Amino acid sequence: MGLISIDQKESFHRDGVVRLKNAFNVDWIEMLRVGIDRAVLNPSPRLSAIRVNHELPAYLEDYWVWSQFVEFENFLRESPAAIYAADILRASRINLVMDNWFVREAGCQARAPWHHDISYFDFDGRMCVFWIPLEPSRCSEGIEFVRGSHKWDRLF
Repeated sequence: MGLISIDQKESFHRDGVVRLKNAFNVDWIEMLRVGIDRAVLNPSPRLSAIRVNHELPAYLEDYWVWSQFVEFENFLRESPAAIYAADILRASRINLVMDNWFVREAGCQARAPWHHDISYFDFDGRMCVFWIPLEPSRCSEGIEFVRGSHKWDRLF
């Protein structure tokens, strides 16, 4: 038996999303917090800050930072993330396509536009994305999914 239940795998393949509650222990979460704190203070050239206006808090995003910050590299290489992805995709091998972090500063009103992640990548195959909140959050504060939209044969 794998790490992900049969029901969770079926949900993922049917709906395009599944919740893996408490998949990462507090040590992994704390490691990612430290990495993001360091990354915010030492941004890569790819950092973007989205604001409704220049006076309001930002929605920060950066990517391909795993090789710059040991916390992200350790997470990718040593956490159970790759094992979960392989299990849920029913794959014997997986590849890292991208690492990405987001921070919504307190009071931020900016949001990411509706999109499909697959439209950002130039590859064929299946994809598994993890959204890992580093602090407790309400559903209204988190990422939104449209169940089954991965089967619409349409990209946003």
